[in-house]
Amino acid sequence: MWTVFAVYDDTEQPFIEYVEAKDKAEARSKALRKANGVILIAGIAPGRISNADVDDLDNVVPIRGKGHAIEVTHVRVTRRKIVVPGRCPKCKQDLRRANALIETMLDPYQWPAHLSWNGKDVSHERDGKRASVPTSIEFVALHCMKCGHAIWEGLHGE
Repeated sequence: MWTVFAVYDDTEQPFIEYVEAKDKAEARSKALRKANGVILIAGIAPGRISNADVDDLDNVVPIRGKGHAIEVTHVRVTRRKIVVPGRCPKCKQDLRRANALIETMLDPYQWPAHLSWNGKDVSHERDGKRASVPTSIEFVALHCMKCGHAIWEGLHGE
């Protein structure tokens, strides 16, 4: 007999399961099959731990480490000179006239946020506030206003 105690990944609700198994690996496997979702296993102990009952707990304190692995977007900005034609190569629109180009810019805003409760990502605050960044961000794309032809694209994948 083994006691497997865990927390559901999405709701952070407690999960405890008593399983018959020959070793820890088998106990883990059997507990995973009985769970109703993804669980984060906190421990596997030999025997039936009677005081491990979590039915009357209102909340689970998430397991926290010194840091959290999250995904972020990495951007490298470089400056360079480009040659822009006087006319659109596709429709021959004079690009020196007013409203001839569409200039696409990077979004120069910041949002208040916090590390999410699951420790896996950053969550924006619900109040919707945002503040301008006190900096200049150069254009990253130019398109012809008339036909939409890409004159220059400054974003490139890795």
